[in-house]
Amino acid sequence: MNGFSQMINVDNLKKRGQLFIAGCVCIGLTWLDYCSSITGVMDLLMSRSIIYYFWWYSSIILFIPVMVYFDFLFVFACFSYNLKLPVILGKGLVISYYYAGAAFIIGNIISFVVMFYPLGTNYVQCLRSGPLAGTYYARTEQICEQMKEAWENGGVKAVNELNDKLDSIPPHQ
Repeated sequence: MNGFSQMINVDNLKKRGQLFIAGCVCIGLTWLDYCSSITGVMDLLMSRSIIYYFWWYSSIILFIPVMVYFDFLFVFACFSYNLKLPVILGKGLVISYYYAGAAFIIGNIISFVVMFYPLGTNYVQCLRSGPLAGTYYARTEQICEQMKEAWENGGVKAVNELNDKLDSIPPHQ
């Protein structure tokens, strides 16, 4: 009987470890998605001189509440007494699935509207590295030429510095 109870504790410990790792990965992905998408959206909202826009940004921003909910689920399950979720949190999964589907559809619609209206009318498309990468947009052709030169000489950091200089804001950290 003693060996059996030790096996249960080891199994529970393994499950808690797996839930903890899954929670850490989920929290890390949430933070990475937020950091990667919020800069493009904020640059667009602030009407910066140079904008890097990836068409998934709108969907990613709308997915963040679902990702935070899953972060909460993993952490709650990891630290619960019996490794089970309360019924109310389990029912919230259905709502999060519906929200995720709606966020995907609405996010794609918003992305296409953003690409055609603000980016298509107020900006010039400059650099695009591939079909699965974002695109750099600039206010004018002259800024686009400066950006291409900065890209060749220093990459992303040089483009960010040029953008900060053009907009007269403190440089990126």
